[in-house]
Amino acid sequence: MDDNIIYLNRGAEKLYGMTKEDVLGKNIIKTIYKTLTFEFEQAMHNVFKNGHWQGELQQININNEEIIVDSKWNLMADKYGIPISILVVNTDITKRKAMENEYLRTQRLESIGTLASGIAHDLNNVLTPMMMSVELLKMRFTDQKGLDLIDSMNKSTRHGADLVKQLLIFARGVEAGYSMIDLGDILSEVKEIVKVSFPKTIDFFTDIAPDLKKINGDATQLNQVIMNLLVNARDAMPKGGIIRVTVKNIYLDQTFAQMNSAAKAGYYVMFTASDTGSGIPKSIIDKIFEPFFTTKSIGKGTGLGLSTTIGIIKSHGGFINVSSKEGRGTEFKIYLPVSEIEGDIANPDIEEQNLKGNGETILLIDDEDSIVEAVTQSLEHFNYHVLKAADGVEGISVYVQNKEKISLVITDIMLPLMDGHQTIKAILKIKPAEKFIVMSGHEQTENIKQLGHQIKFLSKPFTANTLLNALHEHLYS
Repeated sequence: MDDNIIYLNRGAEKLYGMTKEDVLGKNIIKTIYKTLTFEFEQAMHNVFKNGHWQGELQQININNEEIIVDSKWNLMADKYGIPISILVVNTDITKRKAMENEYLRTQRLESIGTLASGIAHDLNNVLTPMMMSVELLKMRFTDQKGLDLIDSMNKSTRHGADLVKQLLIFARGVEAGYSMIDLGDILSEVKEIVKVSFPKTIDFFTDIAPDLKKINGDATQLNQVIMNLLVNARDAMPKGGIIRVTVKNIYLDQTFAQMNSAAKAGYYVMFTASDTGSGIPKSIIDKIFEPFFTTKSIGKGTGLGLSTTIGIIKSHGGFINVSSKEGRGTEFKIYLPVSEIEGDIANPDIEEQNLKGNGETILLIDDEDSIVEAVTQSLEHFNYHVLKAADGVEGISVYVQNKEKISLVITDIMLPLMDGHQTIKAILKIKPAEKFIVMSGHEQTENIKQLGHQIKFLSKPFTANTLLNALHEHLYS
């Protein structure tokens, strides 16, 4: 009854990555909570009042990673009815809550889109007579002060009309004039604008592949997408920095598509824009594509730039990925599907003889079922044998049992119970010469690189060809 842990079963050990020896006799708040929370106090109040309580609680595991549990509390009493302890049964629902939040976010965006469409319609009805009236007033006024005032009104109403157009693009897309276009040509036009309008403290570099395939799209809208991203990059570097833009052809195979639900296998033109600016905080990166969300001060931004961007990209059948680190910069990758009339877009042959394995055993550690399935299929097709583990603790266990026959370990960085960094360190203690391929959707690889040259890094999502090349190079180098 004094908040100290007196019992921990094996399920709890696995959930928190702790052992009985780690926690018995310790205060529960200091062990699996960052601090005393209102929810914890409410649970205590209710369990004493009613003898039981059930609800959701935010806790932490041994790696200080936040987890969400469905928690059931029951007051335990002795034979005289005097409370002596509280029995707590926790179920990890972290992944389920993440999926629910993603579903709710999608619903919220759809609702906002419907609302935005209605607002845009009404605003158009308001702005149309205003814009017409401004033109009429311009004909009647002759003094300069009056004309200046009318000119100011004209600019404001046109700005309002542009905002309405952005709302419509986000809500349902606007009528687009699609044609066969070369994204490199659009970037070349934008490059000239950047040269004359961006501060001289910003270095701007472009790399356009000479053999770019054509895409079917609206040049005006895609020009707007590129300018939105570059202006955001500029604003993230008030003291100067570097913007790099590349455009190239890329083939995304089924392995990549299984890792990214927005992708389909086929040829794409990939546009990449990176900067060395302030970066996007982890706490808001999931919100940046929501309409009206902005970190800029009032009057500096509408929050429609990125929501318009993603609306345009989706209307072109493409998708966008973003990675960022505070203080280190941001990278946007836009994938636009190549037009089918460009010719054969079948899967380019992977050089099977060059990349085929010799029956080597690979240990794969990842908790994402879709990624495990995609990587396993690719490796087994190319004559590798795969052992699988869903977390760092299980990964070490499987490694210990099979260390003599394992040729290489593929692991994610973000793992439950024990993260990738700790898992690699533990395996290196068992076999210092072991080789690793580390995969992650985040660029937080500094600690990993320090562990040794036998570690290669792959950024998710990746193609089977990329994986097999990295594997072949690492095994036989």
